[in-house]
Amino acid sequence: DDTQTTSEPAQDYRDAGPYSVLRTSESETADSCQMELTLYTPEGITDAPLVLLSHGFVRSQDNLTGWAEHFASWGFRVATPDLCHASIWDTDHSANADDLIALGQALGGEQVIYAGQSAGGLSSALAASRDQNSLGVLGLDATDSDSLGADGAVSISAPVYGLAGEPSSCNAENNGLAIYTAIDHAQVLRVTEADHCDFESDTNTICTAFCQGSNDQFSDEDIHSAILGLSTAALLDMTGQSQAGSSWWSESGNYYSELSATGIISIP
Repeated sequence: DDTQTTSEPAQDYRDAGPYSVLRTSESETADSCQMELTLYTPEGITDAPLVLLSHGFVRSQDNLTGWAEHFASWGFRVATPDLCHASIWDTDHSANADDLIALGQALGGEQVIYAGQSAGGLSSALAASRDQNSLGVLGLDATDSDSLGADGAVSISAPVYGLAGEPSSCNAENNGLAIYTAIDHAQVLRVTEADHCDFESDTNTICTAFCQGSNDQFSDEDIHSAILGLSTAALLDMTGQSQAGSSWWSESGNYYSELSATGIISIP
């Protein structure tokens, strides 16, 4: 039985998971456009939970490949769409949210986890606020825009997890934290010295030329590993594997304690 259960002990999700991953390119009709996407499927699982993983403003699905591969190796079916309204000449976070809901339906996901980096995190939160069947939201240094996310977040009843970097102009000085503040049950952690580009995988010089931070305490590899472990645990918790959440996101959890002791995570 490949279904996640609450009895499974938490593991070190910084490591690759047990499943081989099949990668395919697809095109699906969304609410406002035809969406190009890549689907990452864990081999051997017929009912893998669906994660819609969205990129940030003027970015693309190419900047999420590493996260998608990793999440799929832990038993998730992950789709990384190219958002239709995330360009300089066409920016519409609300329309992106509606497109994500339609994409989930097109991919046969009865229950969807909405995850995203930067403005993709904003559209993910908006999608979850409108989709009552959502399993949850994962924000990776999410940003807000004109309080759109904070206003919509009050309608989210599903679990909400967020990871934030250091405040900078690239993440709108952490204005995405307002999304989590609006939700009583949201859990959010700051990753020390993480810049906006650290929440992409893979990133590139278009981001790092403007957004790269210092690494006085922690290397990019340390930061990347922490984000991998925490984000994967959050996704697993949303599917019912509660020990993943408690071990990585609770102050009494063993992995949380390990990361906290090094200083790489804190409560913002």
